[in-house]
Amino acid sequence: MYLKVILRTVLLAALLAAALPAAPGAARAEEATVFVRAGRFHHADGRTVPDAVVAIRDGRVLVTGGGEFVPDGARVFEATAASAGFVDLWTTLPRGEEAEDPRPFAPGLRASDGIDPADRAAAAAAREGVLRRLVLPSDRNPIGGRAAAVRVVGAEGRLAVDGTPGACVLSFVDAAARRERFPGSLAGIVRGLESALDGAAVPFGGADPALGLDARERALLAELLKPGARALFHARSRGDVGAALRFAAGRKLRPVLVDPRCGGETVLAAAKAAGIPAADLAVILALDAGDPRFHLEAAGALARAGATVGFGSGGPTRGPDAVRFAAALAVRHGMDPGAARAALLGRGFEWLGWGASGPATGEPADLVLLDGDPVDPSSRILAVLAGGEPIPRKGRP
Repeated sequence: MYLKVILRTVLLAALLAAALPAAPGAARAEEATVFVRAGRFHHADGRTVPDAVVAIRDGRVLVTGGGEFVPDGARVFEATAASAGFVDLWTTLPRGEEAEDPRPFAPGLRASDGIDPADRAAAAAAREGVLRRLVLPSDRNPIGGRAAAVRVVGAEGRLAVDGTPGACVLSFVDAAARRERFPGSLAGIVRGLESALDGAAVPFGGADPALGLDARERALLAELLKPGARALFHARSRGDVGAALRFAAGRKLRPVLVDPRCGGETVLAAAKAAGIPAADLAVILALDAGDPRFHLEAAGALARAGATVGFGSGGPTRGPDAVRFAAALAVRHGMDPGAARAALLGRGFEWLGWGASGPATGEPADLVLLDGDPVDPSSRILAVLAGGEPIPRKGRP
């Protein structure tokens, strides 16, 4: 055991020596390097690394490793446990209905265009460890536009948009089927989507057969929903979920269900009926959807079947710690703690194509330091680092 510790120490020292500039600038560079030392480090893929050290410089991870090596006089954050930043996989724009296109089919809308970098709700959530967010357009349009990935930058908790193009967001819920316009039903939503993709007229009286889409928008929609693409579906009831998964299977899409409220077994049965393996399915669950026990028991069932699970706040009114509390309750209702940590720390974010599960060399140093397990509600957050900078917690214990 002693030999293993020595070897880890020598290895980390060698990595740091290779990463830091040679003398005479080496001393200054070493002073500018910040270290996080934790008894356990939790990764989003479920791994837990004991006795971990993360070196940070210029806001990014310089190197990670185990062992006791930290240079004398270095700035060090120490904690019982540390993790990658928490991820909110479903949040919305403040006053998002004002950003809607008046047309029901709007592939050109982008949630990124409505993001306020100084969003107070996002800053409050950052103090509770939420450092990455997936912002979805309104669920009131069958084609709502594109999602946006954002991360917190710096001690003030400001938001920056990830440059990766966002996945298309479709809505199969009642809010998208309005009586005063087409489509007025779930069947109409499906017919409208098929028409928009295939260019066939939909036989409904008095409405535009082209659904208001010009050639550019049709081309964009075809690109967003091409075979193999990820697509997010607002779908709550058994009928919504079944229709969404059948549509995804027919178009060979990789579906992400947002806020299904019909239970894990129902979702899995619908996926099987549509010919979609659980491993090709992702599900985002929120805290306050219907019966909390029924809803959160779904998290464990889905994870055990091999689906990717993530947690979302559902919007800025749910409280800054909503995603962590949802993960903790999911564990209480049968989800494996490792799977719950993976969900909280962003396995779903990685599945959607935005970033790795960190921390890896060269990535932003977005970390949460705690005195216990992130999915244990009794664990206190000691510090939150966004790009290596501590976010002030405003007098919290």
